[in-house]
Amino acid sequence: MKLRNKQTYIRTTKEEFTGGKTNISKLIYFSVLILLACFVLFYLFSKFYYVNGIGQVVFDVTYVQPDRDIRIEKFLVGEGTFVKKGDPLIEYETSSYLYNVNTPGDEGRQRYDMDTFRLHRDLEEKKIEKTGIEKELELLQGQLDSIYRLQSLEIYMRKDMLPVTKRIDELRLKKDLIENEITLLNELTGQVPRGAARQGAGVQSFDYSGKGIIQSPSDGQVTKLYRETYEVVPKGDNIIAIHQVQNPRIKAYFEQNDIQHIASGLKVDIEFPDGTGGCGVIDKHYPYTTLPLPEELQMKSEPVHRSLVADITPCKGDEERWKYFYKMNVKVKVKRWKK
Repeated sequence: MKLRNKQTYIRTTKEEFTGGKTNISKLIYFSVLILLACFVLFYLFSKFYYVNGIGQVVFDVTYVQPDRDIRIEKFLVGEGTFVKKGDPLIEYETSSYLYNVNTPGDEGRQRYDMDTFRLHRDLEEKKIEKTGIEKELELLQGQLDSIYRLQSLEIYMRKDMLPVTKRIDELRLKKDLIENEITLLNELTGQVPRGAARQGAGVQSFDYSGKGIIQSPSDGQVTKLYRETYEVVPKGDNIIAIHQVQNPRIKAYFEQNDIQHIASGLKVDIEFPDGTGGCGVIDKHYPYTTLPLPEELQMKSEPVHRSLVADITPCKGDEERWKYFYKMNVKVKVKRWKK
């Protein structure tokens, strides 16, 4: 049997070249490694080259307090007003019987005078409270009238009126109670002799004849009024808060083991909440005192942490920008090694 010789063929398939994809994967892999290495190096550099701390931008504040018991007649400034030292702030009147009658050693007379003063002060406070309730009642009554009108259009239902009517009833009851208290206080204060002396007490008439003006003790901005017009203010109580916004500073807190790196006169790098940087100088530091962190900086879940404290003032030309970060938290950095 004779075999035929046939030509043999080898079939091949063309494979796609995948080397490009492999190179891209390697590139991404090495890029991630490089970024991670840079991050670690930056963290180590920041950790060991700088002393890191936290702080708050603050202003010095002056509280205006009377040196005697007074009644406020008129505020000459409002919140947000800029004042200079010596500017008039408050017109006031004083009770003559509180200061001109008492004699040394007359404890009964002093006690009677103070009891009478408290009666008048309580009466003024109740009148102010009554005025506030009347204003709130007026607003709620207007809101209730609007609900009545919208109820006819089926926009509101009857149940929507219940919270408002309940609040109105509560305020009316409270107003009746305050009016009863005012009546009682009027009767009690009416028992004080007007322009005559009480036997054993020496009380003069409760006339606000002593007038005066309280002046600003410093430059700054009025940021808070603690009292109302016609309110009686005892001696030593705060009436106005004035912040010296022209002198911002940072109250900074550092770890106790960094004490050897903190000193007055050192330059400090500041990082503000918006990501911008700034420059400051340590004005004062307190190496023998540690204080707990403010509530804003203290983690509630952690125990109270005591830190070293330093006052930082802005570099020249940086003062204006610091004002906008009042009471905001900032990061501070001090170089460990100085040239």
